[in-house]
Amino acid sequence: MNAGLGILISLPLGAAVSLLAEEVVVGFDRPLYVAQLNVPFRVGVEVQSTAPVGFFSFGVRLIFSPQMGQVPNQDLIYTPADLDYNGVLGRGALRETGDGYAAVKGTVDVFADPIRYYSGRSLAEFVLNCVNPGDYQLRLEIFRTLGPAEQVFIDATGLALDEQLRFATAQVVVIPEPAAVTLFVVGLGLICLRGKWSKAHAGARQPGGASLLMRGRDRRHLAGRARSPLRAVNHCGHRKPRRAEDCAPYRRVVVHLSDSSVC
Repeated sequence: MNAGLGILISLPLGAAVSLLAEEVVVGFDRPLYVAQLNVPFRVGVEVQSTAPVGFFSFGVRLIFSPQMGQVPNQDLIYTPADLDYNGVLGRGALRETGDGYAAVKGTVDVFADPIRYYSGRSLAEFVLNCVNPGDYQLRLEIFRTLGPAEQVFIDATGLALDEQLRFATAQVVVIPEPAAVTLFVVGLGLICLRGKWSKAHAGARQPGGASLLMRGRDRRHLAGRARSPLRAVNHCGHRKPRRAEDCAPYRRVVVHLSDSSVC
């Protein structure tokens, strides 16, 4: 007799089936989630390998850092309708939330005739709310409520899949609130605009020209560059040249907008 076959025959039937069964990978619908503070987001759990012939039952616990946030309540844990039963207790899968975890365990409708096994890939969705920025990891494990010997993942043939399960992980990057970033950018922009405004000293627009309030050297420079019939008008409005000391600290210079030499 073949030595390998002899080993399988000498093993209990369940263990032999386990050696022959294909690995079942359960993971997340994304490898990376980018979340914002206090903005709820969804995390999907799904079968990522070749799906079994169908599920009779399942149970997963989502594990995360309590510092990251929480699943606010059990109503924010979703599962497909075909798995939203709790065995002989009927409609409504078992849901649970706590510090650093959220979990769900469900079965198909055991009273249906015939029983309708679940053949989809999506197993659950959790809605998370993050309260602290940073980088975090999401993990999965079997959700057992009847002790360590409980078999949770059962396929349509009655085979327990727990020994064939492998759980993937995912990362969450929580960024600061958009409002804080927006206020920072707006504040920086206002500081820049204020600096430009203090240099320009822009005055109000008047008919036929642009009015600029300027001091000493800038007034004389602008008046010297103006190509306009109004060039004869002094900076302070006098027809004849006067000393700068005779005029007010701020004077109004009228320049035609059509003058391309004035920026």
